[in-house]
Amino acid sequence: MNTKQQIATRTIVFSIVGNAALALIKAVAGVAGNSFALIADAIESLTDVLSSILVLVGIRYATKPPDDNHPYGHGRAEPNQNPILPPPTGRLKFVRLPVD
Repeated sequence: MNTKQQIATRTIVFSIVGNAALALIKAVAGVAGNSFALIADAIESLTDVLSSILVLVGIRYATKPPDDNHPYGHGRAEPNQNPILPPPTGRLKFVRLPVD
C-alpha cells in the first residue's frame, strides 16, 4: 500500500522528469527553428523543474518524525518550503501540497 508521501513523491518525480524532457525538446526546437518564444518556454519549463524540486525537499522535511526540538513533528514546515518563483513570463507561482 502506498502512503501519501510515496504518492506525492512519485508524482513530483514524474513532474520533474516530464518538465525536464519538455524543456529539452523545446530548447532544441527553439534553437533549430531560431524561435525565441520556444527558448523562453524551455526556460519556463526549467523553472517548473526547480519548483518541483523545492516542493520535493519540503515534503521530505515535513514528513520527518518528531524529535526533541519538534515534539509534534515537522508537518507544519511545508509552508516554509513553498517556492515563490517568478518565471520569465512575469507571473508568480505558488505551490503547496498538504501533508498529513
